[in-house]
Amino acid sequence: MKRHLGAHLLTCSTLWLSGLRVAHGVNLSGAQVGADADLAGAIVYAGPTDEPAIRLDDMRAGRLDIDTTRSDISSISLRGASVGTLLGRPQGGPLLELDALAYQRLTPLPPRSTTLRLSWLRENLAGQYRPQPYEQLAASYRVLGHDSEARRVLRAKHRHHRTMLPWPTKIWDWLQDVVAGYGYRPALAGAWLAALTLVGSLVFTINEPNRLEPGGGPSFNATVYTLDLLLPFIDFGQEKAFMTSNGLQWFGYLLVASGWLLATTLVAGLTRVLGRS
Repeated sequence: MKRHLGAHLLTCSTLWLSGLRVAHGVNLSGAQVGADADLAGAIVYAGPTDEPAIRLDDMRAGRLDIDTTRSDISSISLRGASVGTLLGRPQGGPLLELDALAYQRLTPLPPRSTTLRLSWLRENLAGQYRPQPYEQLAASYRVLGHDSEARRVLRAKHRHHRTMLPWPTKIWDWLQDVVAGYGYRPALAGAWLAALTLVGSLVFTINEPNRLEPGGGPSFNATVYTLDLLLPFIDFGQEKAFMTSNGLQWFGYLLVASGWLLATTLVAGLTRVLGRS
């Protein structure tokens, strides 16, 4: 077993360290590997400090296999590395320092693996909020055509960020998530609108509002009246012709407030999403 392996700024076409046994760490920071860098099955123990067992900071490699035998609480540092293909287990592999790591492809990354990879990401971030690792993982799904999973990763990024916000901002952030999935699920806002329209239609069918001008104005339509209250920028003429009273008036106010909430959270979310494209 080697005691220590260090080759700072190493340049080579292929680096094979498969099955390596090292007692006091590996440092290959800044290495330039044209093709494969293979650490599969390596067992590397950190030294007496809290340093990672393997340092690959700022490495450049066409393909990097980090499927090592886990032996250290913070085993591999990949800060600032740039890799064509990153190979590593989503569970049971080494803990990684991922800040500013860039990769074109992450494998294995099959369809419907978002839950597993998000768990892998949270474990490696150790509670710290870093937006770049989430965006990098989302980009990997998008390259493979898994757009829905990429959007799920980005929603998870915003939810993690919410834990860092003060309470007033956290509430507004939560509303954006519930109403439209931070703009990544606009159909969710449509579902809320449909549900509120259904409830309002039933309520106003049973309890028809009073006509403001007897004998004048359009015929009452419970669904259109509900939409008139819910949609802040559209006027169907029903809200001006009819007025709720007693407890129904507060229900009407609730629908108006809900409509503004739907509109503002959806616009905020879509602005965020479109601003990234």
